[in-house]
Amino acid sequence: MSQSGGEDSTSFSNITSSEFSQSLTMNNPIVNNLMFNHLTPIADLHPEMGSNFTVMAKINSKSLLRSFTKNGKEHAIFSADLVDEAGSEIQAMFFGETAETFYPLLEEGKTYRIYKGNIGVSKSEFSS
Repeated sequence: MSQSGGEDSTSFSNITSSEFSQSLTMNNPIVNNLMFNHLTPIADLHPEMGSNFTVMAKINSKSLLRSFTKNGKEHAIFSADLVDEAGSEIQAMFFGETAETFYPLLEEGKTYRIYKGNIGVSKSEFSS
């Protein structure tokens, strides 16, 4: 996952199904509280900020849902390339149940509020 304009790679995931469903509805009170009214530009995301952020971004593209095996268990994974209104880009990675839940919900070309993810440095062996 990489941010536009730099060499650093970052990722976020672990958004729960209920949080995502609530964020899709602009009239939902959870979206209208103060935390969600403050949008963080993608260019300002960094690993030290924890999960206290909300970005509004368009899904430019999304990968196929695929699986991998770790410690004898099968896990789902997919990525989505996001762009905000300033043109900054980041790749979001979705893992496990989160991937299975959000894959059919996220549509290319649509804009979503995404929050409470994890920002982290991407491992080079998994980056393309």
